[in-house]
Amino acid sequence: MPTTMDGSTQLTLTDVQAASRFEGRRIHFIGIGGSGMSGLASILLDAGAIVTGSEPRPNPQTFALSQRGAKISRDQIGELLGSEIDLVVRTAAIPDSNQEFIAARAYGIRSIKYAELLGQVMQERFGVAVSGTHGKSTTTAMIAYALIESGIDPSFVVGGTVPQLGGGSRSGQGRAFIAEACEYDRSFHALHPTVAVVTNIEEDHLDCYKDIDEIVASFRHFAQIVPPDGLIIANGEDRRVLE
Repeated sequence: MPTTMDGSTQLTLTDVQAASRFEGRRIHFIGIGGSGMSGLASILLDAGAIVTGSEPRPNPQTFALSQRGAKISRDQIGELLGSEIDLVVRTAAIPDSNQEFIAARAYGIRSIKYAELLGQVMQERFGVAVSGTHGKSTTTAMIAYALIESGIDPSFVVGGTVPQLGGGSRSGQGRAFIAEACEYDRSFHALHPTVAVVTNIEEDHLDCYKDIDEIVASFRHFAQIVPPDGLIIANGEDRRVLE
C-alpha cells in the first residue's frame, strides 16, 4: 500500500474493501426486486449480511438473489419478519400503510428508506454519486465501465440493466462505489459522496418540490455534502447547475 511523504498510509481505489459494519446483520428489503434495491441487496450479501425480502413481481434480479441465498417472499405481509431482523429497508414508493411495513413496526424493527442505507454503504467506501434530472443512469454506467476497464474493481448500482456491465449492479473488491443520486423525495441528501456529479437541473418531481427554485436549492444542499477534499463535477453549460 503506498505511503505519503510523511509516512502516513495513502489509500487507493484498488485497495481491497475493508470489512463492513453490515457483516452478520439481518436486513429485510420491502420491494427487493427494484433495480436499486436488488443491487444494494447483492452488495450487502457480499458484505456478509443475511438478506431477506419481498417482491410481488419476481424478476431476474430476485431469482439471482435467491440463488445466492436470499429468502424472498412474493407477498408483502411480513411472513419473513421477526424480532431477529436488525433492519427493514423500503423505497420511497412504499407507503406507511404497506402491510409489511406495519408488521415491521409491530415487531419494533428499525426501518429506513433505501437512500439512507445506500448512504451508509457509500460511507464505507469511496463514493461517486451521480445526480441530475436526466442522464443519471447513463452517466453512472459510463463511469462504472471506465473504472472496470481501467483495472479498478468497483461496486456500482445503476437504475437499470446495462448489458455492457453484466446487469445493473456489481459488488467489487475495490473501494470505489458508484451510484445514482436521485433528487426525488430529496433522497440524495442521505448520501455520502467523495465525488458528486451534477449533469443538469430541470423541473421534475413537482409532487415533492414547489418550483424550480426549490429544486435548485435541493441540488445545492446535495453539493454541500461533498467534503472539502472531495470533488464536484458539474455541467457548466446548464444555467441552473451554475446557480
